[in-house]
Amino acid sequence: MVAGKKLSEGETGCMDVGDSVEFLEDDELRTSCLLRLLWLPETSLAATPHEPLKKELFSQPPFTLSLAGTALRAECPEDQRQLVGKMSGVTLGRQHQPGFLSNAISKQALGFVSREHFTIKPQNDSYQLLALSQHPLWVSRGGQQQLCKTDVEVPLEDGDAVMLYTGEPELSPGTLYITYQSGKGMSTIRETSTVSDDVLL
Repeated sequence: MVAGKKLSEGETGCMDVGDSVEFLEDDELRTSCLLRLLWLPETSLAATPHEPLKKELFSQPPFTLSLAGTALRAECPEDQRQLVGKMSGVTLGRQHQPGFLSNAISKQALGFVSREHFTIKPQNDSYQLLALSQHPLWVSRGGQQQLCKTDVEVPLEDGDAVMLYTGEPELSPGTLYITYQSGKGMSTIRETSTVSDDVLL
């Protein structure tokens, strides 16, 4: 699967920064992701050999989405629960990330995730969420929950939790929410002293 599109033998696909290539395995119960390769932004850094380098700035993706809740598979490691966004945004759903979602979410809870559940797209210097599913979902911020509608975009802030409906409490397979983290302020600055001739930039 390339950038959310499942390819057959001989087919090609296009990728952008933040997209991933997933190698999937289908069985009778679920689709498993055997390997996931992620295209991260390239570090842009210029330096002259022998010139002291005071700060090295590593680029970060525009935002990340982290799966959480009791409906996740216990065997799914933390680093496979995070989806990296791209500048143009992302649409989350079983149609776009089948391997990623089925690998992280229990089979019972996955049934509550639509083929296209919601989309996040840029607006000025921030990102906004638009619900695409008939299943209810909420944005939780500071203890307050806002019900998302399919015709109203909701501005996102760092730490917002997108809460997905997983059935009535007495029958629910568990909770499922997705934490939004903006790329602003996520860059890491590393202090260095010198740059040798064999440093590759």
